[in-house]
Amino acid sequence: MSFTASAIAASIVAFSLTSAIAAVASGMLTLFVLIIVGFTVLSQGSDDWGPAQPAQSSAAGSSRQHKTGKSNDKQNRTGLLDRISVTGVTNRDGTIVLAERAAGLTAAIGAFVMASTAVFTITEWMGIHNVLIGATMAVLASIHALRISQDKPIIVLAGVLALLGAWTAAAPFVLGVSRPLVMQINGVAGVLIAILSLGSAYGILQTSRSSQTSGATGA
Repeated sequence: MSFTASAIAASIVAFSLTSAIAAVASGMLTLFVLIIVGFTVLSQGSDDWGPAQPAQSSAAGSSRQHKTGKSNDKQNRTGLLDRISVTGVTNRDGTIVLAERAAGLTAAIGAFVMASTAVFTITEWMGIHNVLIGATMAVLASIHALRISQDKPIIVLAGVLALLGAWTAAAPFVLGVSRPLVMQINGVAGVLIAILSLGSAYGILQTSRSSQTSGATGA
């Protein structure tokens, strides 16, 4: 009897420690994800900053045009073409913007999966699983969103996130968890992550093809 009571007490202590660690980790990672998403939003809001320098150079070229005549007129036209080119790069295609936002949303859902262990009291291996897999998805998706915002996407990350999302949805069945709440949380979160990641990969591919086509046309 005393052994059973000791085992129960040890289980309670272990679960309390696991919940506390999960709560702290989820809070820190959620803050990290919010910072990443914030930088992503700021990078989108700063699109108007890019063309400012070409506009100033164009204005400077106009002032020189009045002084030097036809030679500066040719420079002004070149500057105008450069400005159009820079504006086209700065104001990125809507497809890649959607891919970036999808990656940011994936990071938020991954953080939710991690926090679900503490918020919804998910115990045993399933709780540990959600902490680890949720943290992994949140970090990878944050890196993915950051790389897209820098116009250096890694499509492999989108594929890995899609696979992790599918595994998250299937994990309760594989691990033999019958609690309906856990099945709903993991099922919905996993499916959303898989869909968003596949959509992000599709956006990256479409943008890459468009860039190659425009480059071939320009050449």
